[in-house]
Amino acid sequence: MHWLRDTVFGEDHSQLRCGSAPQIMAGLRNLTTGLIHASGRTTIAPTLRWVGRNPVRALQFLSQTA
Repeated sequence: MHWLRDTVFGEDHSQLRCGSAPQIMAGLRNLTTGLIHASGRTTIAPTLRWVGRNPVRALQFLSQTA
């Protein structure tokens, strides 16, 4: 999981250092990865790029996994 968060999300380059922000972001990254896997997709980076190109797709993606 660390390799995935570091490589795909660039977690080691994050500038968040104060308070609980790093833990919250790690949790959001884990949630995102879990949702992608729950949808049946196996490739994280292409799925993130696909959703990132159009914000409406994020809602469509969430409705598929629910």
